[in-house]
Amino acid sequence: MAKRKVSPAAVAIEMTHVPKRRGLSTPRARHVFAFIKVLNKIRKKKGMPTFQVVNTSQSIDRCSPKAVGLPTLTPGGQFVMVDTARVLTPAECLLLMGFPLKTVDLGANSDREVAHLAGNAMHVKAIAAALAIALTLVNKQKFKRETKHATKKSKLR
Repeated sequence: MAKRKVSPAAVAIEMTHVPKRRGLSTPRARHVFAFIKVLNKIRKKKGMPTFQVVNTSQSIDRCSPKAVGLPTLTPGGQFVMVDTARVLTPAECLLLMGFPLKTVDLGANSDREVAHLAGNAMHVKAIAAALAIALTLVNKQKFKRETKHATKKSKLR
């Protein structure tokens, strides 16, 4: 992992401004959040993309400097929007995974169960791409067998 040049003093100063809310209740979560805020300021100055959401249940080392925008959703993760210091709702997590909430019936599932489902899910477009590739390969193999069989028949005539 690349070394980051973030001043510990800058992180300590930023930590004093981090609100104690859900998702930011532990000292480690506030430290991760403050670190990302300082890192975002540095990235903005350099014209680089910034982090939009941070998983405060992970350590700083799990925040890849290349992965900006959205971290990997995991069951039990605390995902906090960097600009507003607000925890993402389970429904927002499902939306980020590509699920159309208008057609998905969450039924009697609790918020915790929905968040767990979102953390265990794969993005809908990733599944669609994997299925398309798999079907293409299956059809290609079937086409090869059929053409091989047809070639043998024509040679016999």
